[in-house]
Amino acid sequence: MNKIRAIIVDDEASARENLALLINRFCPNIEVLSSFNLLKKAVDYLQNNEVDVVFLDVEMPEHAGYEIVDFFDEINFDIVFCTAYDKYAIKAFEISAIDYLLKPVDITRLKQAAEKLQEKQLFRITQEQVNQINSSFRNTIKVMDRGERVLLNKTDIIAIEGQSAYSKIYTLDKNYTASKNIAQLEEELVNDSFFYRSQKSWIVNLNYIDKVNKTDKIIHLQQGIDAKVSRQKSKEFYELINL
Repeated sequence: MNKIRAIIVDDEASARENLALLINRFCPNIEVLSSFNLLKKAVDYLQNNEVDVVFLDVEMPEHAGYEIVDFFDEINFDIVFCTAYDKYAIKAFEISAIDYLLKPVDITRLKQAAEKLQEKQLFRITQEQVNQINSSFRNTIKVMDRGERVLLNKTDIIAIEGQSAYSKIYTLDKNYTASKNIAQLEEELVNDSFFYRSQKSWIVNLNYIDKVNKTDKIIHLQQGIDAKVSRQKSKEFYELINL
């Protein structure tokens, strides 16, 4: 797992140095990238670098620490307040700070904050993996081809030809005979705007159209595939492809 990237913002040099020493010694999962004495300097850094957490003092010259939220449309880093005053706890809660440490910083509390950050990082990584899996499934369809289960990328499908209870799926690599009728496949592709049901027996991928013969109502697709467009669908189809 990657280290948690951190910066420290405190107007007192000794406070910045002490916190960096404690983090380096007791929180090996955190890497301190830099430290700043003014909030605006930290904001400039955050706008140009990827940071996971900001250890943030509250009472500083020019801007209070909790004003950090005013500089961003979206906060994509965590905040740990590190201050000598407990009166700002409500402010910390309002901006969804992950923790609130009082100076002098207690090592046990610092470790607990580090654990919270690690748990959040683990959750984020897990959620990203789940989203990737879901995205992968959204971009594929599962079919049975002659008794074999096949997972097809939707973007590789050139056209689908309905053949009674079965369907012939033409892809960039090969053709498949799926044990689903064309209506079932159409339902699975309903959210993919690049597919179009041009005729009762045909679904075409608009991205693979080479040309259209309007007289014969034939759609010439890549790989030498010729699909049909029905008389009822022709006007809508021609408008869709700007013909």
